[in-house]
Amino acid sequence: MQLLSVYGNSQSPVLNLPGFVVARLSIVGALTEKAISRRVGSLGKTLEWRSVGPAFAVDNRQGCCAMQQMTSTSRGTPMTSLQDIRDLPLDNRRVLMRVDFNVAVDGQRNVLNDRRIRAALPSIRHCLEHNAQVTLISHLGRPDGHADPKVSLAPVAHRLQELLDGRSVRLVEDVSKWSPNSQSNGDLLLLENLRFSAGELHNDFEFARRLRVFGDFYVNDAFATSHRPHASMDSLPRQFEPRHRAIGMLVREELLHIDDILDNANGPVVAVVGGVKVGDKIHVIHKLLEIADTILIGGTMAYTFLKAAGRDVGYSPVQEDKLEVAQRLLETAGDVLVLPADHIIADTPNAAGKIKKVKTDIPDGWCGMDIGPLTIREFAHCIHDASTVIWNGPMGMFEEKPFRSGTEGVVRALAQTHGKTLVGGGASGHAIDQFHAADEITHISTGGGAFLMYLEKHHLPALELIPEKTTVAS
Repeated sequence: MQLLSVYGNSQSPVLNLPGFVVARLSIVGALTEKAISRRVGSLGKTLEWRSVGPAFAVDNRQGCCAMQQMTSTSRGTPMTSLQDIRDLPLDNRRVLMRVDFNVAVDGQRNVLNDRRIRAALPSIRHCLEHNAQVTLISHLGRPDGHADPKVSLAPVAHRLQELLDGRSVRLVEDVSKWSPNSQSNGDLLLLENLRFSAGELHNDFEFARRLRVFGDFYVNDAFATSHRPHASMDSLPRQFEPRHRAIGMLVREELLHIDDILDNANGPVVAVVGGVKVGDKIHVIHKLLEIADTILIGGTMAYTFLKAAGRDVGYSPVQEDKLEVAQRLLETAGDVLVLPADHIIADTPNAAGKIKKVKTDIPDGWCGMDIGPLTIREFAHCIHDASTVIWNGPMGMFEEKPFRSGTEGVVRALAQTHGKTLVGGGASGHAIDQFHAADEITHISTGGGAFLMYLEKHHLPALELIPEKTTVAS
């Protein structure tokens, strides 16, 4: 490790390095080069870092500013080196595959959006091409440990059969009454909703043991649930030898796309963060500060930030217990964090009442429902000029027509930018489909919480159980 340092206090010394601009440094903790390039210290100075190179760590212990040039990258060992389904000897064997078929279903039990089902097809077809016996397991909704026909996987089995050109997909409603020995090579089973059993949510070993008999190999092709400590994600794979565990093609593609976009995210990088709860996204916003030049905040969570900034927000939803955290984040981020400048507001929390635009604070008796036209234009301009855009969370209640302009504006800007675009979260993915922009997006992740955790930590608990690539014994 090469050490370059300059000593003094935060008010006087300057750091002068060949190839870099001169800047005052006063910062605590370790940040990546990208983070340092945006804003450093209590002086509030912006440092334009012109060079692309290794990561740096900066410390301000006792007035000493030290810069350490490091040889490793900030994101660590890539998870793309994990053993995947193509490394397994599947011919005439049994495969137990965890998929994520948690899809929207209407009152007539029709699948409304089959994106997640389609995403699992490459792994399923790969197994069938090897004449394997395939058993799929998934959850749907939140039945809380009790059988509920409203969230049965029957509509999913029907849609999957259609996508496989009529190939039989047998739904197993009661695992206790089904013998895996009755399966034949090439059979495709879908077990009923895992969450009909409380054992799934409780990560119960005995529940996992009952599932274990369906496979010689365990395949995790459920990126969207790989952050959850549930039986099918944790206790179940532990019952297989490590060499008999692998990720599926969906998970592999998720890791490849996300890593590629983040590892090659040269500026300007823009993050668009919306949705409801600040608490769910505080940590990922901190992480985005390391790579993003601009973070655009919208959605319900924006009102917590606006109130923390001293703005009036009417009766817009605010997480009072997160105001102090939001205030600290605003102080840390400075002008990197951009809040809405105007709003679409209503006097009821839906589209049934009066609706109007405001350019300043939100008056008493009114609720913010969407970002306004000035903010839409500003956000779109930032997105158009970006080389990389990361989006998670809608800008407003886009399910209601009067409040969809903000989210639609973000989607249109994403579709028109020449930069790489990365979208995560169920609502964001739904908006991409609703506004017919899927073909224009670089990568749409199937994950919401898992997507955010991977952005923040570059690992997911369930994937830690998958070994790195090696020669697999039969």
